[in-house]
Amino acid sequence: MSESKYMSVEWPPADDAPENAPSIQFLLTITDRTVNASSNTVEWKATPVEDTIHPRPLAFDPPLQQHGKGDAKGFRHNWEMLDYVFGLPDPNAFPQIPLQGDDRALVQRYITMSRRLAGFSLINDDTKLSVGRYSGTEDWYVRVLGFPADESFLGASAAFRQLHNDGEPASFSNAHNALFKAMKSLPEDQQKVILETVPLWRAARGKLMNHTIQTLTALKASNATLENPVSFGNINPDELIRTFNYGDSLHFGDGRDQLDNLLADPFHEAYYKYGALISIVGLSHFYFGFAVLLDSALGGAPRG
Repeated sequence: MSESKYMSVEWPPADDAPENAPSIQFLLTITDRTVNASSNTVEWKATPVEDTIHPRPLAFDPPLQQHGKGDAKGFRHNWEMLDYVFGLPDPNAFPQIPLQGDDRALVQRYITMSRRLAGFSLINDDTKLSVGRYSGTEDWYVRVLGFPADESFLGASAAFRQLHNDGEPASFSNAHNALFKAMKSLPEDQQKVILETVPLWRAARGKLMNHTIQTLTALKASNATLENPVSFGNINPDELIRTFNYGDSLHFGDGRDQLDNLLADPFHEAYYKYGALISIVGLSHFYFGFAVLLDSALGGAPRG
C-alpha cells in the first residue's frame, strides 16, 4: 500500500458475495498517502481511475449538448470518456445519403427521441456515488447522492428503451441497418465511407452493452484486466437495465426476483441503482452521437 499506484476495492470478497448479487467493485488511483511507521498504518486519498482522464480535449462538441439543461457539463464528461475509449470520428462529418420511406421516418424518429432524451433531468443531473466511513467509527457507507426522482427515472427509462431495445421501430439497430440498406444504391466510393465508419459505432455499442463506459475507461487508463476488481467491472449494462425495466421501472415481470436480490442490502442497493443509472446515461450519450451522424446523413433532419 505504501508504494502502489492503484488500489482495488471489492466488498464483500467474491467468495463471500451473495450468489445473485455480485460484489461491489472499484478501482482507485492513490493520489496521496501518509505512512505512519510507528503504528504500521497508511492513510491515503484516492480517486476513481476513470476520473483521472479529465479534462481532455475533444475534436468536436459533445453531441446534443445544446439540447441539455443548465450547464450540461455531463455531456462533456461522458464524451471525454467515450472519445478516450473509442476515438470515434466526428459524426457531423458523415456524408448525406438517400434514405426514403419508412427508413427515413424511423431515422427521423431516432433523432427526435435522442433530442428529447437529452433534455431529461436524468441526463442532466449531477448524481454521484459516495463511499466512505462514518466519522469516528469503523462503519462504512455506500450511498447515492442526488438520485433522480421516480418520475424522472421511469420517464427516462421509457424514452431510452425506444433507442436501445432492438425490437423498437426507431432503435439504434434499425437506424444502423437503414444506413446499410441505403448504401446498396450508392457508388462504390460513397459506400466505402459508410463501410469504414458505421461499423465503428456498432462495435462501440457492443462494448457498451457489456461494460459501462466507466469500466472501459478504467481498464484503458490503468492497463488492468477484468480478472481483478475494477470499477463496476461486474456490471453488464444491458442485463442490468433490463432487470430494472422488467423488475420495476416498466413492468413488474421476469426481472423482479433478480432485482430483489440486487437490492437486498443498502450497500448493494446504492451500487446497483447507480450502476443502472450510469449504464443508461453512458449509452444515451453514445446514442446522441449516432443521432448527430444520422442527422448528417439526412442533410439536417427537421427539428423535433
